[in-house]
Amino acid sequence: MYEAASEVSGAEVLARMAGVALGAIGGVSLLLAVACYISIRQDRQKGDLSNVPRVRRNGIICAAVGALLIVSDFFIWYLAGGFD
Repeated sequence: MYEAASEVSGAEVLARMAGVALGAIGGVSLLLAVACYISIRQDRQKGDLSNVPRVRRNGIICAAVGALLIVSDFFIWYLAGGFD
């Protein structure tokens, strides 16, 4: 009855939990990148271009960090056997 639960070690459970946390943080980072993109569009419509380079740089950084965290999430899940 409890055989399936005993096959997964504590380290694998912790790795999967860390993967979920990294994926969640990566998702929030990607949402911030989308918010930066929307902010750039609104600033351009208003004609205020003073903040566009800074917001674009922050959006690119958020997108890169988010993608990196999500890729690392899948890698950790793969190593922990989450896709078996």
